[in-house]
Amino acid sequence: MWKVFRDVNHDACILIARKRNLSLDFRPGGASTKYEQSIRIRAIPRGVSEPEKLRRLAEGNWLINHDASHRFLFRQPRHRFETIYPPNIADELDKAASACRRLQELADVTVGIQVYHHSRVDRDFIKRKGFHSTYKKGSVWHPFVEANDIQRYYSRRSHQKWLKYSDKLHDKRDLEHYARPRILIQQMFWKRISGYLEFPDVPYLYLNTVFAIFNPREVELSYLLGIINSRFVSATYERRANRLLGDKFPKVSKLDLVTIPIPMPHEHSIRKISKAAVDLQDTWSALRQGLEEASAVLSGIHREGSLAHFDRFWEMTENQFVNAVCRRYDTSSMPKIVLSRECYKSAKATIDGIWYKVIEAERLLEELVKTAYRIPEDIYNLVCDGTPEPSISWALFAMRE
Repeated sequence: MWKVFRDVNHDACILIARKRNLSLDFRPGGASTKYEQSIRIRAIPRGVSEPEKLRRLAEGNWLINHDASHRFLFRQPRHRFETIYPPNIADELDKAASACRRLQELADVTVGIQVYHHSRVDRDFIKRKGFHSTYKKGSVWHPFVEANDIQRYYSRRSHQKWLKYSDKLHDKRDLEHYARPRILIQQMFWKRISGYLEFPDVPYLYLNTVFAIFNPREVELSYLLGIINSRFVSATYERRANRLLGDKFPKVSKLDLVTIPIPMPHEHSIRKISKAAVDLQDTWSALRQGLEEASAVLSGIHREGSLAHFDRFWEMTENQFVNAVCRRYDTSSMPKIVLSRECYKSAKATIDGIWYKVIEAERLLEELVKTAYRIPEDIYNLVCDGTPEPSISWALFAMRE
């Protein structure tokens, strides 16, 4: 679109078309046979630079490149223009979804607190962040999480993030709500949906960059966690959702979240998915904890020292890692070299001892999810091909500020 309308910000440009509301004759030989005509649908990737977009356009290097028909688009629900999935895949996804329940039938979904709103507090109060503190100031101050604290099967906790629970907070719930079991979902959609299951022992607030799934009905939250965090659900998210609320940083919306189709297989299968999801979260947590403990060693070298500064450090030799640390933090003292070696050995031992367990658990859960949805193997592979598989680097996201 930005290629056509050069005078507008392409991130904000929306092209609107209207579908016919007329009754059309689709019988063989009828007046509407022209609706069998083929349409070529092409797209380049989102979230890349404009020079990269121009290069791909010139090369004809398409992310999406398939044919559809007028008839296919005409029969899409809610006047949708389906441009992501080819007709054969879209039909299979619809078939699978038709046998499912929607998330909103099985649990409640809500968004977190908007801390500051101009209708409730004045501008100066907002500017100085009067509801925030780095320590607990009293009984009405509670810990909280926000978007970057929630990762897939992980939630970062801080002893320096406190929020005053007040009637002037916008979109808040009763305090007891924030101590209930829940799945927290990060609002940002970074190639995968990111959810974390927790059972707070005290009220733990969450902000409006996070969604909460709570009050489950018929199934446990752990089952919903396994389904929602699956590769398949992320890969098929756009079939039912207009997620494109942004290019480089697309967001999950509540409306789209509540319509996720949830399969309801036999009770035995539900229990297996529930257990697999809990086991996977425990395994990811063990990996992250081990890496965070190793990363903490680097704080003895530099106050901002972190393993997150060393991309794919697990592919380095010990000497390569030591050299990278010395360059990054401009040091060559022997005590700090010793610390860098200690960090490397600890982190490498964690990866060697746990990462293979993560992979095994991911594969087990994904296989269970695929079976629950009853998706043909070839369709599953085609749909999931563009959705990233788990990476060790995911365990470092929470370390990045």
